[in-house]
Amino acid sequence: MTVARPAGVAAVAAAFLLAAAYLLAVGLTMLASPGLVSIAAGAELLGGLELAGPYMFLLMAALGAVIALGLWRLHKWARWLAILVAMIGVVMLLYRLQRDVRFPNRHTVFRWIGSDREDDDRLVFVPRARGECIRWELASRHLCEF
Repeated sequence: MTVARPAGVAAVAAAFLLAAAYLLAVGLTMLASPGLVSIAAGAELLGGLELAGPYMFLLMAALGAVIALGLWRLHKWARWLAILVAMIGVVMLLYRLQRDVRFPNRHTVFRWIGSDREDDDRLVFVPRARGECIRWELASRHLCEF
């Protein structure tokens, strides 16, 4: 009996695979041509770990690829590892979110809806909680068999 792969798990596996491919490409480019790509290219995905250099990019790319493959094959360990990685991302996000709330900037916390004008008062608070969405999807009840 085979278990059908939930669409949410496939989407999360694809997200991990895309992130891994991006980190691999940036890491290899940094090794092949030092100075061509800034280490800030991985700041959104690595949350400060990019300061360790291109080898951290490659290490995190390998971890992301392993998680993506495990999720695709519906392994329980991959599910829990993906939840752990997502939660670490949320914890690392807390400082940044606190800073953005204390010192608001339209490029960080608030997204102007429908306009680029500075005097537009239609603001929407947009917390960067991608990791929480991933954790929620992978921990939901309909995946108990997985």
